Amino acid sequence: ILLDELCLAPNEHEYSIVPSLLGLFDTEQRKSVKERFLDINMNCSGILFFSTTNTYSNLSGAIQSRLTSFDIEPPTREEMVSICQSIYKGYLKEKKLGEFFKKSLPKKVTELLSNQTPREAKKALIASIKKAFINAKVDEEIEISVADINLQALREKTSHAIGFVH
Repeated sequence: ILLDELCLAPNEHEYSIVPSLLGLFDTEQRKSVKERFLDINMNCSGILFFSTTNTYSNLSGAIQSRLTSFDIEPPTREEMVSICQSIYKGYLKEKKLGEFFKKSLPKKVTELLSNQTPREAKKALIASIKKAFINAKVDEEIEISVADINLQALREKTSHAIGFVH
């Protein structure tokens, strides 16, 4: 089970999920977890829990003590070129647009996006695909260009490390 952005989990008042997580993350307690809505006991010992967080320090000490932390470095510029190509091809396949577009991104586009995070690059690529599709000429294979990318949005972004915690 993947718990994404665990640092955003409510930890105050009646809506706190932290007490439940403490039981799930403890290897002995997860053998007998009480599900309150259905009023049943569950054995969760066979479940692997993974979580991600952007700010490990925001997690409570009790949660931190039950996790093993792994820092994952952001992709290099070279890796981002490959990631951008993969995002591009995957989006075209998902939306069934492959027949209208060139099979790969031009080098200038991947170089421009290679200093972004994968999430920022994906957002920029999807927007540029939509823009290029709208502005395309009939019966012409579409190639994404630097002009299709919202450079202003990219300039406003700052680089952040990518980190995951389990």
